[in-house]
Amino acid sequence: MSLNMRVRLDHSGTIRAERKALRVADATTREIAQYIVEDIRSSWSAQSPSNVGSPPAVDTGNLDSSVKLERTGRDERGRFANAANTAVHFVRIDTTQGSNPGGRGQYAAALEDPDYFNRPYMRPAVERAAEHFGIAYAVNWDSAGGGNNG
Repeated sequence: MSLNMRVRLDHSGTIRAERKALRVADATTREIAQYIVEDIRSSWSAQSPSNVGSPPAVDTGNLDSSVKLERTGRDERGRFANAANTAVHFVRIDTTQGSNPGGRGQYAAALEDPDYFNRPYMRPAVERAAEHFGIAYAVNWDSAGGGNNG
């Protein structure tokens, strides 16, 4: 006489929990990125040129129109991030794609750089978002392969 036992594990609840967690993570990363975009756009200096250490002022509107929120299949290095369990949103600033580029090229990073124009706008927005949402953060401040990390 043999004794047979069947063990069955129904992990459908775990799968549903994972899917819900991904939806929540996706919504949360979007909310944080949107907060940063809105903070940047509401923090431009009132006078042009702005003071060193202050955000730049809106002159042509190109920088302001260049601030975009994206949910994309690429990570910060441009590699495809196609895993089904990733929640990635970017705040991308590309002044060559703004409303009035005027042949000025990509100057967003130069404005932020304390060793160049020193008109920070992204870093203060990220710091305010971290405080607002009560989160620790790590940001790769590397721009075009050679910036500084904070």
